[in-house]
Amino acid sequence: MRHLPTLLLLLTLVGCATDTEPVPVAPSETGVVGAALEGEALNPEAVADLVDHGEVSLLPPDPVRLRQRMNLDQLAAAIARTTGGLSWTEGTGANTKDLFTTLAPTLGKPDFNQITQEDLSPSSLFQKFMDDAARDVCQKLVVVEVAAPELERHLMIHVEPTDDLEAMALGMDENLSELLLRFHGKRLAVDAPELVQWRWLATSVANVTQSPTQGWRAVCVALMTHPQFYSY
Repeated sequence: MRHLPTLLLLLTLVGCATDTEPVPVAPSETGVVGAALEGEALNPEAVADLVDHGEVSLLPPDPVRLRQRMNLDQLAAAIARTTGGLSWTEGTGANTKDLFTTLAPTLGKPDFNQITQEDLSPSSLFQKFMDDAARDVCQKLVVVEVAAPELERHLMIHVEPTDDLEAMALGMDENLSELLLRFHGKRLAVDAPELVQWRWLATSVANVTQSPTQGWRAVCVALMTHPQFYSY
């Protein structure tokens, strides 16, 4: 008898649900649902308008990774590789200091005491030091290549350090194409439009200074301070 109140409650609920009349649904003014509720006949031959967009790949698009700059160790190695082993240094003999090592804390290299992750942002301070490094290394490279044989040169590869302005122009495009491959990893034909700006730089500096070697030094500095050199 303990369950009698619960049983009476269930019977009451069932009775209410049975006696309730269905609530009419207002038909929609437009659309298939409205037509079906109003009893209108649908056209079985009706076809939706389709637009041909051609072939579409079912695969997701290739992921895009933002460029990031090299860390200091990578940067020093890249400079050495492109210049035949030169580095950004100060002093001579036993007092020679590697400035990438000396300035490492300033450039954000971790000391794993207070800093555990290297700062790889291309900040204005980094740009300033990168410009100093490029000017120093490229000047050393010009001095070395004035006396170096052709097969050991990394800047004036298809030209001679003793060329005058006219002779410089003859091998300029071939040399620029080689330098862009060496510094930026870009393989360009000798008549590629991308060479125009580099040709203008080399020619302008050589004409102003009356020194083709200074024209190639300017190209070296510009290539090394370009984001395509220190980022990947």
